[in-house]
Amino acid sequence: MALPDDIGESQQPFEILMTKRRLLQQQQQQQTASSSVNSKNKQKQSSYLNYLRGWLGAMFLISFANSIQSFVDIKFLSKSIYTSSPESVNPLMARLFGMWTLVLALLRICCAVDLTNRPLYHITVFSFLLTVAHFLSELVLFGTSRPGIGVIMALLFSGSSAVAMIVGYWFLQPQDKMLKKS
Repeated sequence: MALPDDIGESQQPFEILMTKRRLLQQQQQQQTASSSVNSKNKQKQSSYLNYLRGWLGAMFLISFANSIQSFVDIKFLSKSIYTSSPESVNPLMARLFGMWTLVLALLRICCAVDLTNRPLYHITVFSFLLTVAHFLSELVLFGTSRPGIGVIMALLFSGSSAVAMIVGYWFLQPQDKMLKKS
């Protein structure tokens, strides 16, 4: 630690120690003031990210339950999602839909655990967008579903999750910049 120029050899050792102590206290106060601003920013960030983490956990539970239901009850898909063409739902399709939903569930819980993992975050956002595209295409393009509770809820949950995660980028950005500075 460099001493200011006004501290010279004319001062007594005790005075030099007191000056050093005063300088250290000033530095600590400056660091405390800047860290309190950073901690307020982190609290805002962490509260949104915690809500997002909880939301992704809820999406995991819903996806996991849908996956199990696809394996257990083959008619689940024809009753809730593919209501316009129930004859197109067969056991193979039910298992495929169950596995797809299980993979999405695992992806969502992994992202909830580690929100700062950029590639995982991007894949999770993309998976929600793909889910919206899938259900919209089945509803509008292929006509295999009707706007029932199953399709509407899937669109609502996936769409709002995609929006929430895109908003989450703004809360992750400052955190990354702070990590690079330190």
